Amino acid sequence: MDELDKLIQENKGSFDRIRPDKILWSSIAKSLNKISGTKSISSRRKSWMGLKIAASIILLVGASVVWMLSVDSHSQFKNLSMESPNGETIVLDPSLNKFTLIQFWASGNVLCSEENCYYYLPAYNKYKDRGFEIYAISLDQDKEEWIRGIEENELSWIHVSDLKGWESPICIECNISKVPTSFLLDHEGNVILEDVNAEVLDETLGRLLANN
Repeated sequence: MDELDKLIQENKGSFDRIRPDKILWSSIAKSLNKISGTKSISSRRKSWMGLKIAASIILLVGASVVWMLSVDSHSQFKNLSMESPNGETIVLDPSLNKFTLIQFWASGNVLCSEENCYYYLPAYNKYKDRGFEIYAISLDQDKEEWIRGIEENELSWIHVSDLKGWESPICIECNISKVPTSFLLDHEGNVILEDVNAEVLDETLGRLLANN
């Protein structure tokens, strides 16, 4: 496997997620075949360098488009419904609140525990009666651990999960690759902030809810 083939294989996901790239990729593949049959070493080297540059540019474009598509895919939140710990199906309805924080977390993750206990709790208690809600989607697979994490940390906001972990369709649809990950939605379901830390969340809600 040469360097370009390696570049292609290592970044295949970035290309495959963009519809138009399949055509571009086919063109590159055809060009590679032509280069392999070229007799002139000098010509082959020049063509190789040109394709390497082209592939790098396409990769950068691909990464950018994938990012934009992943942001757009958050429209899936508007039709989201999952089960609470007691088996009740809870539909995410941003229109019920002025702002809703969607949080992906897992009870066994230390960073998630800190994010919940020390960061989001003060903001939640401060703004929950002023039009703010948290819709926490757990990536736990063990229901008992999930419930224990909620109860031990006294997390009183909305909790849901399908207990499928990283295989949950919502993770795949919205390109969730780490926890904690969060999205702040307005009452129409538009994502206005991503990966919100406590300080930014508090300041943002403070400004947005200043007259409420």
